Amino acid sequence: MFRADPITSDNLRTELTSLADTYVTIALQGLEQLRGTTKRPEVIAWVAKDRVGVTLASFTNASNASAAAGLLDMIVYGALKRIAVEEHWGPKLLTDEAAPVLDAYRRGEAEVWAAARRNLSEAQVAQLRGLIDEWRKEHPTQFYVSHIRFSEFAKYRGVSADSPEAKIPGNVFGMLYMDPLAGIDPVVREAREFRMLAERASYVAMRMPYLLTCQLDLAALSLTGTPEMTQIARSTETFAQATAAFGRTTAELTANLGAERRAALDQTAEILSLERAATIDQIADHLQDQRKGIVTDLNQQEANLKGLLKEVGGLVTQADQTAKSVTAATSDTVARTQLAAQATTDRIFMWLIALTLLLLVGIPVSAFANRWARKRQSANELAAKA
Repeated sequence: MFRADPITSDNLRTELTSLADTYVTIALQGLEQLRGTTKRPEVIAWVAKDRVGVTLASFTNASNASAAAGLLDMIVYGALKRIAVEEHWGPKLLTDEAAPVLDAYRRGEAEVWAAARRNLSEAQVAQLRGLIDEWRKEHPTQFYVSHIRFSEFAKYRGVSADSPEAKIPGNVFGMLYMDPLAGIDPVVREAREFRMLAERASYVAMRMPYLLTCQLDLAALSLTGTPEMTQIARSTETFAQATAAFGRTTAELTANLGAERRAALDQTAEILSLERAATIDQIADHLQDQRKGIVTDLNQQEANLKGLLKEVGGLVTQADQTAKSVTAATSDTVARTQLAAQATTDRIFMWLIALTLLLLVGIPVSAFANRWARKRQSANELAAKA
């Protein structure tokens, strides 16, 4: 049997707006879950479009001038949307990522059918299901369903307000032409219609910011998803990668230069150390040779001095003998001879002193001068090498 008792317009409007809000909330949660997990640009774009579609369709249905027609449109949309996701968008686009969205639209469909059972009779619910199945058979490839209305079913069946079918009590088509203000005083009717218009306008105005947010998100995504913007993004990413690679190369080059510089310094220090050791050894050998030469010279001078002293001793002995012989001959001659011998002895002594000073002072001074000259020559050679 069809439900014959009239449906209160105010209660039906409240039911409709609550159903639309609940359906949008459930659907958007599934879409947001998908957007938070997917990495595919085509899926992200589909989510942005579907957000706009589901909010626009639900709010349009909820703001219908006829609450009964809006409820029927909401039920049709919930059923067709689940079918579209289950049979088309899931297997052909979302694939293994379809689970959260499909679950959300199934729960949303359950909500619209629950609202149908609260406000329609069982026969009306069954009739409505049958009409949806018939429309699907006639439109098997239609998967954009956000603006499919129940009134299209009426046009498809050729039902109008004057059709006998629409006048059957409890027929679901009769709800399209139901006038909840029939029989009311014209002044009261006009006031009620104005209030109902204000309620619908207030409902849409309160939800318009979110709808605009979804549309702006879609517009931004469409702008950045063009081939030109995609190319720019890829070029930017390539530039960023090249910059990062350059930074890494620079860091590695700096590290390599540091290592090479340390190795060069170590090698230079080693070379300088070897050259310094060789120079020191050369100087030591040269000094050793000079010392040996000085010792040899001193030994030779000592031998010469000993021979000279021996000759001087012979001269002194001879002079003494001569003096004795002369003394024996004549005293005058002795005196003169003694004076001459004394002068000769003094001169010999002075000569010996001068010779001794020459040996003691001249030879070391000559050796020191020779050593200083050789040091100057070695210093000049080291400076020339550096």
